[in-house]
Order: sequence, then structure tokens, then C-alpha cells
Amino acid sequence: MRLAYFFHHLSMAIKYPSYNTCHDIASDAETSTDELNRLAEHPDCSIRLAVARNESTSANTLCNLALDEYDLIRETIAEKMYTPVTALESLSKDTNQWVRDTALYTLNKIQTVQTIAKTNATNTPEI
Repeated sequence: MRLAYFFHHLSMAIKYPSYNTCHDIASDAETSTDELNRLAEHPDCSIRLAVARNESTSANTLCNLALDEYDLIRETIAEKMYTPVTALESLSKDTNQWVRDTALYTLNKIQTVQTIAKTNATNTPEI
């Protein structure tokens, strides 16, 4: 049993550098989308939260994080205007009320912005 525990932690240490290093990488806007995608699977929820908060995180990774077990990560994804609408719609049916309300608020903001943009496009005077 101890040997399996040792090898599990050894493999985790090889796969993921120290917590501080991972957090710094996950928080850096210059981090590649591939690296952010890898860190989105980190066993530590605070690393995944840092990925969720990173403006450079890809839409695909945001969709994956929208399924995370931790409410705060899902709520963070629900706050982002660039989270894919399909993920926001899914989060609007989340078991956690804060996540649901945040997703509905973001969907409403997106709809408002789209309506304003459409109105401005049709009311643009010709020069």
C-alpha cells in the first residue's frame, strides 16, 4: 500500500512542478493554451481556479472547467463573457444557485450586447 502511495506521489511530482510554479504558470497571460489545458487537469483546485481566471484560457478548456467539481471554478467560468454560450447554458442549470445565477446574468449581458450591436449596425447613418 505504501509503495503504491509513493509511486502515485512520485508520478504527480514529475507531471506537475511545485505548487508555486504551477500557480505562477496558470496565472500568467503569456502561458500557452496547451499548458493551460494541461494545468486545468491539475489535482489542486486552486491551480484549476487560476487557469479559469486566466484571460488566455481557450474556449475548449473553459468548457472542460465548466464541468469541474468545485463550485467556485464553475462560477468563475460562468462570469466570463467569452465562455461559449453552450457552456453558459449548461451552467445556468447547475446544482449550485450562485453558479446558475451567474451564468444567467452573463447570458443576459451577452444578449444585451448583441442587441445593442445589432441596433447600432442598422442605425448607422450613411456618409
